[in-house]
Amino acid sequence: PTWPHANSLTADAMAAVVRTRRAPAFAASDLGVFLDRFARFHAEDGDAGKFLIREYGDGESGVNWGCADYFHSTWCDLLIRHLGGLVPRHDGVLEIRPLALFAPDDPRATFRFEDLPYHGRRVGIEVGRGKDLIVRLAGAVVARADARLGVQLDGALAAR
Repeated sequence: PTWPHANSLTADAMAAVVRTRRAPAFAASDLGVFLDRFARFHAEDGDAGKFLIREYGDGESGVNWGCADYFHSTWCDLLIRHLGGLVPRHDGVLEIRPLALFAPDDPRATFRFEDLPYHGRRVGIEVGRGKDLIVRLAGAVVARADARLGVQLDGALAAR
């Protein structure tokens, strides 16, 4: 069996290796494959229209068992921190460093997170084709950058 929370911990560890090792044993795209499979695991009977994760399931077949609605916020955290690249900090700096989990021509390389609550502000992260990064605060664009390089905005979250 496989458990959703254990999968989240594994994915987070994989991301840490990709971010911190010069020559990791696997690439960010391997984490993308893992997260894609994990996303499909969140669908009842493999139907993307039936969002429902259960307590545990078969890691090979994707069939879920156990109590229903066993959703963990760690799933959202994985997407926001690693796909979107929001780096948790406590110093007033807004740092966005997305991992290139998908090839630029893959539809999953284009995404947007809107109104993420973060340090009392609303952050938006948009990545197009895995390379064009737009960062918003309270709906206003505060940065445009190469997503592969990320962006660090010193003082962006300072007290208003």
